[in-house]
Amino acid sequence: PRQSYSAANFAHDCTSLVKEIWHRGRLPVICGGTMMYYKALCDGISPLPVTDEKGRAKIAAQAQESGWPAMHEKLRNIDPVLYARLAPNDKQRISRALEVYAMTGRSMSSFYEEKGSKCPFLREEIVLLPDDGRESLRKIIKERFEIMLKSGFEDEVRRLKERGDLNLQMPSMRCVGYRQMWEYLDGILSYDEMRERSVIATCRLAKHQMTWLRGGLGDNKEVKRTMLIPGKKGNEEEALKIALRFLKNER
Repeated sequence: PRQSYSAANFAHDCTSLVKEIWHRGRLPVICGGTMMYYKALCDGISPLPVTDEKGRAKIAAQAQESGWPAMHEKLRNIDPVLYARLAPNDKQRISRALEVYAMTGRSMSSFYEEKGSKCPFLREEIVLLPDDGRESLRKIIKERFEIMLKSGFEDEVRRLKERGDLNLQMPSMRCVGYRQMWEYLDGILSYDEMRERSVIATCRLAKHQMTWLRGGLGDNKEVKRTMLIPGKKGNEEEALKIALRFLKNER
């Protein structure tokens, strides 16, 4: 959890693994829900400079003195596009934007307009969309989090906390659920508040991911994409046909 792992790292590692699996005569299946990482794999990612730890520490020291809203305000002239998108307390992204500008003299937005190498593999996408009903989705999310709690999630976060080398400023500990559980263990939240805020944060994340699934994947004419809603009549049969076609190399 102390190690930083970016979308660029994922794209590089995943591409290597896909090649390895394919050379073994197997069919690679990429399954997951973090769409930014998937998009980085398929469409390439802007060639951002590597992290400058000294520069990042300098920015953190400035933020400690003046506050993150003031650091956010610096982006108004440096990168007005990103300034409009980021919240004043989005520490990680504000820091990275200022760091990149200090290193290159260019805005983060200008790098986003560039693309790296695209995924070299032919592929077919099967997009699984939850039911559109907000209440039904919230019910599923709540049930899932209750299962996490019963499966030892509190003990997991407690062990991470007791390591002594992690804190809430790290991306890994700011993940949905982990932050709220950490704050509960710190006595900031009650148990019920932790549960409710975890569900709310997960619902927000789900909404963001749904946006990606519906429009953020782009329109690549070389990729066959099938949108399926689990539980909808006929969808299971269509998914099975796609899987069998792939296994028979009848793409």
